[in-house]
Amino acid sequence: MGELIVFLDGPAPGYELKAVYSPGLVALSYIVASIAAFTALDFAGRMMENRGDRTAAYSWLVGGACAMGAGIWCMHFVAMLAFRLPLPVRYDLPITLLSMLFAIIISGFALMVVNHRDVSRTRLLVGGVIMGLGICTMHYTGMIAMHMDAAILYRREWFLLSIVNAIVCSTIALWLVSFLGGTTQRARTRTRYNVMAAMMMGVAICGTHYTAMYATVCVSTGGQTQPVADIDPTLLGTMIGGVTIAIMGAALAVSLWTISRRLERQNLLLTDEIAERRRAEALAARDVTERKQAETQLLESEARMTAILAAAVDAIIIIDASGTIESLNTAAEKLFGYTVLDLVGQNVKMLMPAPYKAEHDGYLHNYTTTGVKKIIGIGREVVGLRKNGETFPSAVPAVQSARKRGRHRGRHRHRPDGEQAAG
Repeated sequence: MGELIVFLDGPAPGYELKAVYSPGLVALSYIVASIAAFTALDFAGRMMENRGDRTAAYSWLVGGACAMGAGIWCMHFVAMLAFRLPLPVRYDLPITLLSMLFAIIISGFALMVVNHRDVSRTRLLVGGVIMGLGICTMHYTGMIAMHMDAAILYRREWFLLSIVNAIVCSTIALWLVSFLGGTTQRARTRTRYNVMAAMMMGVAICGTHYTAMYATVCVSTGGQTQPVADIDPTLLGTMIGGVTIAIMGAALAVSLWTISRRLERQNLLLTDEIAERRRAEALAARDVTERKQAETQLLESEARMTAILAAAVDAIIIIDASGTIESLNTAAEKLFGYTVLDLVGQNVKMLMPAPYKAEHDGYLHNYTTTGVKKIIGIGREVVGLRKNGETFPSAVPAVQSARKRGRHRGRHRHRPDGEQAAG
């Protein structure tokens, strides 16, 4: 770039043109830079949120690079329009578009740098250096696109300072994008931080441009420039304003639309979850009601059974499906000579002499597996065995308890010799 970038060593080799700035366009350049920075922060946040979706992440990367690059480029040329020289200035269209391409490329690179879960200091520094050099390339390419009756020279020390300033500001910008893009604050808080960061980045971007412009010295040549494909400054200003508004507005509109769609999906999922939870709560409440009703019925049944056992004249013994005694009444205690503590938990076979003792388990097993009644549910004469070893004839109409399947109630009625068994 020896012939494109010429340094001024010593006094100017001719009449140095004095430039003035348009305050309105300077302010506009800062607004454009801040909008570009805000768009970059917003797109960086969306890109980081979609790390798991490669296609979506690259879509946000390309969109963010175009929006941010176009914003930086627009800021540069708005600022160039603010730079007023006492002679006509025109711009070479292909070189102007090339400078915009550089801006988009470096913006894409910046977003790629911060699209990592852990952005190290080394990555930030290397990214800041490359991005800073890219911004300077974009700026000085745009300067080369200028055609006028003057030579453009650069003060070496200010030229180098503009590069250092671009690198420092780029590093800070990368850190801000990385920090704010990876945060998980509420939307309102995050937007507030993004606005403040965008304003700071706008100052940095403008500072880089105007530092580079301070390094510029325009020396009048007094001759005519060769005709080139150019853009009229007024047309350029209109184009830059329109492109900036269109690109930034469309980019932020897409971002907001995407957020709206995501919130809509989240609301649908939340609504479904709430409905499912309400159904589960209704079922749980119904189960609790049914359980309470069942417990109440069981308590009432227990109370009735207790009353029956206490009032019954016949001896009543309640056993489970395995033949284990669960309860008995006072008449059974008197009949067999045992206490409740002696019998509860024992097998009912202890109240039977042979051969009834050996046959009883078979009767129970046969009934519980096949439902065929041999002893359970029909009247049958057996012989009871008292605690003192005496035996006595007994009529046993044993039935399944209505309270619980598998629990059986046997009513033993003592039959004196010669008396017909009770059914």
